[in-house]
Amino acid sequence: MTQTNDRHYPNAPITEAVLDLRIFPRPDLKVDELAKVVEGDELAYPTAEPMNAVVGSMMVGPAASTTSTVTTHIGFVFRQKDGRYIHQSRLDGFTISQLPKYSNWRELKAEALKRWARYRDIAKPQGIRRAALRYVNRIDVPAPVLNIQDYLHTYPEIAASLPQMMDSYFMQLSIPLKQIEGRAVITETVIPPAKPDHVSMILDIDVAREFPSPVTDQQAWSVLDEIHDLKNEIFEACITDKARELFQ
Repeated sequence: MTQTNDRHYPNAPITEAVLDLRIFPRPDLKVDELAKVVEGDELAYPTAEPMNAVVGSMMVGPAASTTSTVTTHIGFVFRQKDGRYIHQSRLDGFTISQLPKYSNWRELKAEALKRWARYRDIAKPQGIRRAALRYVNRIDVPAPVLNIQDYLHTYPEIAASLPQMMDSYFMQLSIPLKQIEGRAVITETVIPPAKPDHVSMILDIDVAREFPSPVTDQQAWSVLDEIHDLKNEIFEACITDKARELFQ
């Protein structure tokens, strides 16, 4: 990939930006402690909901089969009143999402740092094991879309012997990134249109790096800056000038 500028689009197609940090938790961390993450700041995040993980199992025998599920409380979800920011405080880590309208990386990072600092003070992790950014883009294209390649450089190709038409598709690519010793997962699909007489295409870019041993805050946030730059490069590589015109 070639270096690209951090372009600003007045009508950026980002519908959700997600920053995720997974931790090596201390052995005695209790889930109820994580409820304190917004103490003293309830006006900013007035809505708190428990977050549960559900694990199912099935046993098959000669006479009958049985299924069972186990629900485990793993953390909390906190929401701003206007719904713009949502963050999770879990036993295994911290996630913050910014919903429309997305502004810029500096603003998301500033809010994430503020919330992470409180999470870190409460959870006292033994280090960070994974850092990731995910950006979900919805590209609304006037219908009919005759050629996906008019808008995207990365797209499914239909064999020449088949009809050159499709009414839906789902494609996912996992690409190793040596620059950060990580990986990018690019997902493309179509969803019900957001506007009449349009086709809504999703370009979902998830870039992550796993750390085999614990790293410090400073190391993880430095990697997140690198991941953000790479995410921008991937986005610009995937779209065409015709798509860029839609974001102006």
